Amino acid sequence: MNSMKTILFVMPAQYGYHTDSYKYCELLSEKYDVVYLGIYVGKPIRESKSVHIYHIDISRCYFWRYSMLKQVFLLKRKHSFDVSFIYSFPLCSLFLFLLGRDKTLMDIRTSFVEGKFKSKILNCLLTIESCMFKRISVISWGVADFLHLNLKKCRLLPLGGDKVPFYPKEKFPLSLLYVGTFYDRFIETTVQGVAIFIKNNPLLAIKYTIIGFGTESEVKKIRHSIEEYHLEGVVTYVGERRHEELIPYFKSHNIGVSYIPLTDYYDCQPPTKTYEYLLNSMLVLATPTSENAKVINVTNGILSEDDSAESFSKGLEKLYAENHLFNFKSIYLNAQRYTWNNIVDRYLVPLIENV
Repeated sequence: MNSMKTILFVMPAQYGYHTDSYKYCELLSEKYDVVYLGIYVGKPIRESKSVHIYHIDISRCYFWRYSMLKQVFLLKRKHSFDVSFIYSFPLCSLFLFLLGRDKTLMDIRTSFVEGKFKSKILNCLLTIESCMFKRISVISWGVADFLHLNLKKCRLLPLGGDKVPFYPKEKFPLSLLYVGTFYDRFIETTVQGVAIFIKNNPLLAIKYTIIGFGTESEVKKIRHSIEEYHLEGVVTYVGERRHEELIPYFKSHNIGVSYIPLTDYYDCQPPTKTYEYLLNSMLVLATPTSENAKVINVTNGILSEDDSAESFSKGLEKLYAENHLFNFKSIYLNAQRYTWNNIVDRYLVPLIENV
């Protein structure tokens, strides 16, 4: 393997704040010369000793795509790129004029989900732009099918999670943890589900911690649900936390909540939180999306019947009744296939070497 190959990542995100690309760059930089071009959005800067990082400050330029194209043109004077990964965003195919088709991949991490009409337009544009690329990496075959991609062009580049030490856990009481976005997720439904569980099982101990970010309206709905069902002593809303601040929560909780509404666009999207919970040796209570169903089984968690509060409560009851059947160490060991190190070595490096 030629360790001096130069890899370019073009991302509409600040370095370190898009998990997938951040992990790719950090791990690949052990074997390759990695260049990252993103946009600076005012968040604290994350530096790297081994990755060449360039940002476009969107506060200083209205047409950031043009500025990124210009920056790629300048970078080509300093670097000879062997492989370029272009994250899928509207008009991303413009970069092919500078980088060429033979050594450039379109990387699709998700379909668009913001607003039914808007997402249809953007997903249609994404499908059209994919036709311009010779090679495509995709997060799941479900996303490829949903976007009607040319499967002959596609190579699988799945989601992963951090490798962490194994921490022994107690099976009781049930301690639930939700980590992730609140956007269009209706997390207040899970709070209602906990209320139903407590009503039906008043003698069983349970706690629920909610960590994440969303609009002011979404946060208000969660807080209101906690107050409405008088769960102040059971459900704790923490708010947003940095990744490194999550470790104590993963250690102290034994059940991860992978609650995703059952919609066509979420159904094909692999859930980051599911992998994070498993890698932290947690049981998972998940809604039955197609992607969750590929990961959750009788050895590591429960799939609820649907995305209702009643179904969430029934899932908790089943977890309580069958808790003695689960082994946290086995969950941890079986999840090691999902580590970022394994994903990069098994999928990403061969993808680069075959370009």
